[in-house]
Amino acid sequence: MNVLFVSLRPYYDVLERSLIRDAQSLSSDHNLFFYCAKESFLDEQLRQNFSQISYYSGSWASGRKKFDLRKLLVNNSIDLVHCYDLSSLASITYSLNTNIKISLVLTIGKRMHDSYQGIFFRRMIKRVDRIFLTTSLLEFSVANQLGVQRHKICDLGIGETYSCSLWMPTRTTFLKKYGIFEDLFTIGIYIPTEFKYVEDFYSLIPYIRHIQMRLGSKVKFFLYSPLDWNKGPLYKELSIYFEEQQISEMVSFSHSSSFLEVSPNIDLWISAFHETNLVDYYIQALSLGTPVVWVRDYCSETIMERYPKMGETFKKDDARELGEHIVHFMSGNHCSDSEYIATAHRLLAEDNAARHKEVLEENYKRLFERRLRHANRKVKKLFWLRW
Repeated sequence: MNVLFVSLRPYYDVLERSLIRDAQSLSSDHNLFFYCAKESFLDEQLRQNFSQISYYSGSWASGRKKFDLRKLLVNNSIDLVHCYDLSSLASITYSLNTNIKISLVLTIGKRMHDSYQGIFFRRMIKRVDRIFLTTSLLEFSVANQLGVQRHKICDLGIGETYSCSLWMPTRTTFLKKYGIFEDLFTIGIYIPTEFKYVEDFYSLIPYIRHIQMRLGSKVKFFLYSPLDWNKGPLYKELSIYFEEQQISEMVSFSHSSSFLEVSPNIDLWISAFHETNLVDYYIQALSLGTPVVWVRDYCSETIMERYPKMGETFKKDDARELGEHIVHFMSGNHCSDSEYIATAHRLLAEDNAARHKEVLEENYKRLFERRLRHANRKVKKLFWLRW
């Protein structure tokens, strides 16, 4: 099958990582093509393993992107288009207007805050054959905000290869990279790659300042980003801002394109930004036995019900409650080894690379065959009308 993957986002978050995982799982059995923004982080990652990449020449603005894929679809005999960028959907459906044989699927990796139920969008989403989710917890949000029926939605999962053996790392080398020569309690915070301004970090200050007053030098916050902090002015501006706020000694900037290089050295992860509380990295952290403290909502509470003792939730902007949870985990009040192993095995059973590939390929095949039957019926109907 010839599959075209589309994402024009300049970020590297759950959607871009999902695209790469999906492509890697399918690469041995299918012909894969890609359409992305040139010199984006996604482009850099794709070029390491794939060659059939075409580029969008327009703006990286977050609004609706205009492009025409018809020539690309015909030249490469594309059977299915997999979209990871909601703002690209209008142009993709336009490109598919005259080709009903090609299936269109969409992946969504974060909770949807806005409603997309206008007349134009309803016509557009009708062309989508399947909506994949990176976690079943998104189903309610997607069904309501997109106004789609549940049978169109499929929980694909993250598709990671998890580890269910306890990590016992020696952190000396890791900490020395940051000029730390004593063992501290390390707290990781994932920084969304769409953050561009110092103002995006304002909500962190009360949390860090509270822990600074309560625990001081016993704790270190690692602001983790899959993007290089040294690219662009944000690192310098943020460093100055933290110095002005007198919290710079509490913070280190951590970067690695591989989450597993950082995660084993972190004692606790905090989902400090409400819109990223379903990020795939934190689900992976649970599989390593690292607890996560989440901003409280129905999604995070469901996660904690599903994986009890693997973390806690706190009210957004409540630094005191967050501090209580940090002290709780610092005191060694963590799940037992048997509880952790049970959680890791449950994660493995619910979401693993083998299941991910099987569900993806099964859906691709079914949708392709359905589209083919639909196109043949159209041709027969047109033949009889003309006859």
